[in-house]
Formats: sequence, C-alpha cells, structure tokens
Amino acid sequence: MILVVFAHVIEPEVNGQGNFKGLFWLIYLFHMPAFFFVSGLFSKSAVKNRRYDRVVGYVFLFFAIKMLVFLSKTIVSQKPPLFHVYWEDGIAWYAFCMAVFLLVTILAQDLKPGHILAGAILLACFAGYDDSIGDTLVLSRSICFFPFFYAGFCASKDTVMEKVSPNLFRIISGVVFYILLITAVFTADKVYWLRPLVTGRNPFSKLNRFASFGGLIRLVYYPAVMAVCLMLFSLAPAKKTFLGHLGRRSLSVFVLHIPLLNLLNLFGFKDRFVEWNMFSSHLIPYIILTAGVLLLCSAAWPYRICRYI
Repeated sequence: MILVVFAHVIEPEVNGQGNFKGLFWLIYLFHMPAFFFVSGLFSKSAVKNRRYDRVVGYVFLFFAIKMLVFLSKTIVSQKPPLFHVYWEDGIAWYAFCMAVFLLVTILAQDLKPGHILAGAILLACFAGYDDSIGDTLVLSRSICFFPFFYAGFCASKDTVMEKVSPNLFRIISGVVFYILLITAVFTADKVYWLRPLVTGRNPFSKLNRFASFGGLIRLVYYPAVMAVCLMLFSLAPAKKTFLGHLGRRSLSVFVLHIPLLNLLNLFGFKDRFVEWNMFSSHLIPYIILTAGVLLLCSAAWPYRICRYI
C-alpha cells in the first residue's frame, strides 16, 4: 500500500524525469499482482462458504470510491468531470476486480484448478490483441490479473511461508530487488516501453513494434512476476513492526488517498511542497508527502468510517 500511494504521488511527474519513470515501472511490475495473490490467498473461506455478500460488498465499495474521487475532482476542477458508471481507470478498479474474481471463483470452485489457471493465462495472452478490451467493466485488468488472484486462492499459506522463509532465498531476493532497482533507475527509458503491459489495462498495440509479440511477452510475464512477488514476501518482516499499524488500516488508505491528493492539489500544496526542496535529492519531498498521506488516511476516524461503509 505504501508503494501504491508513492506511485500515485509521483505519477504526474513520471514523463518529466527518468528516475520517476523507472520507479513507476518497477512498482507497477509487481505491486498489484502481489495484492491480488494475497487477496486470493485469504479468500478461501469466502469462496468455500459461497459468500455472495462479499461480492456485493466489493461492488458497493467500487461505487463508493468512484463517488469520493468524483466529488474531490468536482471540487478541484473548474468544470465538472464526467461520471462513468461502468468505465473506470482510477483506483476503484481494484474493488470491481475483487468482486469479479470472487464471483468467478465461487462459481468455478468445483472445476479442476489447473484447468482454470491455464485457461485464465491463455485468455489473458490472447485478449491483449483485441483493442476493444479496455476500461469498460474493468475488463482488461480483470482478465490480466485474475491468474494472480487464482494462484493465491490455490496456494497454501503454510506452503508459501515455507518457500519464502529460508535465509538463502531472502538473500537472493534482496540481490534481485537491488538489481531491479538499479535497472529501473539507470535504464528507465529502455524498460519503460513495458508500462502498457504491467498496468494491465492496455492492449498489446500499445507495445508498438513489439505488439505482435504481446502474447508471448505476457506468457513470460506471469511466472517472472510471480517469482518477484514471492521474493517480495520473503523480504517482509517475520515479526511485528510499526508498519503493522498501517497494514491493518490499508482499506482507508486505499479508499482515501486519491481524494486527499486531489484536495491537496486544489490548494497548490503539493506543488509548493515539492518546489520547497531543502534536500539534495528530488525524491525526498515525494517520500515525505507519501508518508503524510499514509498517516492521515490511516488515522483512527477515517479508518472507522471506511470500515462502516
């Protein structure tokens, strides 16, 4: 969730600075696949008990977030923004995907998991060639990210922990993430062409000269990104830390951080804060701003309101 907020804080500057390009690409490479894998991992009870109320709950959350973002944009914009009921390119798409993934998994739980996972991956590899599949009903992202959710649903929490816990795997994970970070920062322009693929919402035609290889690239993308996700899990602290407080309240951060950023833009706070840079690194103001947004959105009263909704 920290990376989600940080990515949205730096997103307006991505096209202006190479470092931001690389960091944005790296975050999007694994953060949503990791979210969906964990979501699937902890959805076993809801699926087994056919909790259709959870599906309805996510649909309600989808529209609640859309309304909050719409209201914040209305306050900030000089002209009223459009409200699309079934089309979504903002943060609410995750809630809609969760509703779809839960519903599909509940309905298909009597089928062979291997067949479903293989079929979902093949569908994603072919669907990218259809330019009409996009943000309407969040269809492109639903198709792209479902394999990660279903892989998490099929996995055992104990097995995952057993695989990622050995110290050797942790060391390898640290080295790999360091290499990825260096690659992203210093070769941003060479890897940024993959942005349409890692966001999950674009057809392969956005890959330009590599469009015809989109299906093959996505086929390689799944095991590669799944490996990166497992490495991420291995680097997570095994004991409680101060970040656990934020982790327990990630719902309110997810729901409120974009409306809050929109309101900060209204008063020009973000631009003035970034321009007032007493640090040698131009990333420091964005890190501080990310921390401030996280702390505000995870406070007790915003969290209680979001839980109530």
